[in-house]
Amino acid sequence: MTNFPFLFAAYTAIWVLLFLYIASIGRRNHSLQREIDELHKLIKRHGDSGRAQETNR
Repeated sequence: MTNFPFLFAAYTAIWVLLFLYIASIGRRNHSLQREIDELHKLIKRHGDSGRAQETNR
């Protein structure tokens, strides 16, 4: 029972690494969501202008 400090340190390290990994995934997910929103805006803008050009012909 003298190895509890090592066990506690190992579990602490694992939880910290897991938290950092999940935070990293969350940050990347947020970045991807912004890119998807920008792409939706571009598609909508080009879709609206493409329809306007077709109706003018």
